[in-house]
Amino acid sequence: MDALPDIELWSRIRNADAAALELLFTRHYERLCAFATRIVRKPDVAEEVVSDVFVNVWEKRRKLNIQTNVRAYLYTAVRNRCLNQLASRRNAYESIDDQAEQVVDQRHDAAQGMVQKEVVAEVEAMIQSMPPRRQLIFRMSRIDGLKYKEIAQILEISVNTVQNQMVEAVRHIASFYDPDALRSTVRDSG
Repeated sequence: MDALPDIELWSRIRNADAAALELLFTRHYERLCAFATRIVRKPDVAEEVVSDVFVNVWEKRRKLNIQTNVRAYLYTAVRNRCLNQLASRRNAYESIDDQAEQVVDQRHDAAQGMVQKEVVAEVEAMIQSMPPRRQLIFRMSRIDGLKYKEIAQILEISVNTVQNQMVEAVRHIASFYDPDALRSTVRDSG
């Protein structure tokens, strides 16, 4: 059953197949948690949000109408639940130091054993220096592995906007390595 596409798992879930739900959960849980953490900034809250989405999928499996893209549905549901979570805790702010420490910890854990700490910090600084919307699109594409069409659907923007933001993100990162790229980017935008 591991090799079944998401849409086939969804069909089985609609017919009350708990094993199919468990497989779908296992397949997407980690990436959905990483995505949610970038929105709510608290890994424990992100895990709760993702779990709630899967509980909701199970409870409303007969009413939900997912025709083609289960992954896009899951990302959209997680995003919406995260936004609701943020709205409900609007007055509870964390200090900037706590948020920075969380980002460093998350990046270190993700990169542990693959790259050195300095490289992760450098890449994170490059990404952090992008506008927030561009950061989110870049992370969804490069880290979460979503296609431009899926990102557009989840964020309710055009595919062209996603593509343009990715071009600008890549230019931005390239400018850190090639000073001439920065000059040409400035010239092109001026």
